[in-house]
Amino acid sequence: MVMGLRAERINVSRPLNRLGMDSLMAVELRNRIERRYQIKLPMVQLLKDGTVTTVAQALATELNSTDTTPKSTADNAAAPAAAPDAPAQEAAAPALAPAPVAPASAPEPAAAAQPAPQTPAPGHATSDSELLDFLKQEVAVVMGLRAERINVSRPLNRLGMDSLMAVELRNRIERRYQIKLPMVQLLKDGTVTTVAQALATELNSTDTSA
Repeated sequence: MVMGLRAERINVSRPLNRLGMDSLMAVELRNRIERRYQIKLPMVQLLKDGTVTTVAQALATELNSTDTTPKSTADNAAAPAAAPDAPAQEAAAPALAPAPVAPASAPEPAAAAQPAPQTPAPGHATSDSELLDFLKQEVAVVMGLRAERINVSRPLNRLGMDSLMAVELRNRIERRYQIKLPMVQLLKDGTVTTVAQALATELNSTDTSA
């Protein structure tokens, strides 16, 4: 549907980009998957030699990981629910004797409300190492790489980052720190280190202005 082809003519083992999928089609396909399954696959999964088969496997893995978490929580909640049956039966036996009336006790003073800990603004107490770690993790997610394999001194475009990946990375940075970096910072020989420095500069400037 996205590519205007018949379903029976699609080779599920052929890379999507060789079938003719471009970046805009990949964005639309990812949006359709997200609307149906609430799973947001990385763009690299669709554009970097990804096939229908590998995308289906990645989607199945994500769905299984989300299914196991609520199931285990439901199992834990169901276990204690059955326990009150035994005490209820035991409590029914002495029902013939009148229950003693407990003397009214003075109400305990309410505990003083503890003020909720204030979450510091994104720029506060954010060290350079924290920014580097955050950016390495986000670059790894966006590009489908392992964080430990990312060279923080190598330009992002030489690591394989294209314009769509840069847009997604910028959006992730903005959601976390409310800072919108210029695209040129990510695509024109920008490295994880230089991006972290630019982000730190922006965070410091917002702190001083506040």
